[in-house]
Amino acid sequence: MTRVYLCTEEEFADFSLFPRQIEAEFSRITNAALRAQKRAAYALLRYALGREKLQSFSKNSCGKPTVQGAEISISHTHGLAAIAVSDHAVGVDAEKLSGRTLKDFSFMLADGERAENIREALVLWTKKEAVFKRAGNKRRFLPDEIRVEDHQTKTYFLNANGEEYILSLAARLESGLELIPIGNITVIE
Repeated sequence: MTRVYLCTEEEFADFSLFPRQIEAEFSRITNAALRAQKRAAYALLRYALGREKLQSFSKNSCGKPTVQGAEISISHTHGLAAIAVSDHAVGVDAEKLSGRTLKDFSFMLADGERAENIREALVLWTKKEAVFKRAGNKRRFLPDEIRVEDHQTKTYFLNANGEEYILSLAARLESGLELIPIGNITVIE
């Protein structure tokens, strides 16, 4: 079973009880907006896992987050955090739809892939990033080398505080999937 927890940044804005290694990561982030996104994501991770499991948090040599007893993936973007927790390898990515142009994503296309509009481009981008995160075995994300049709993925369109987001998941979908939104989040389609 895979569970995907979703929250808006403000749901956990004041949360501050994190293990030392996570607090150390926050202290290295100079961008306040990015620090707020990560704080919400890790607070959501604690909510999803509980304090005890979060104590085992680490990252593998390629930077993939790990905890004992579960497979996890973390995503955060302006205004939204997503955590996937599963009993098998999983990857999740969320992106805000507004403020992007199709030109921003032209570099990511593999041979034969097309994106006619920004929505299609972001669906493809989030699927590629979710596949990359699921594998967790490379340090560098090379989206033009990932062919999403070779992987099981699922995409959702969300509304959070009046903004539209695209969320994609790479996982063994036949094992079950549950979305758990916290706060002002609606699944559009």
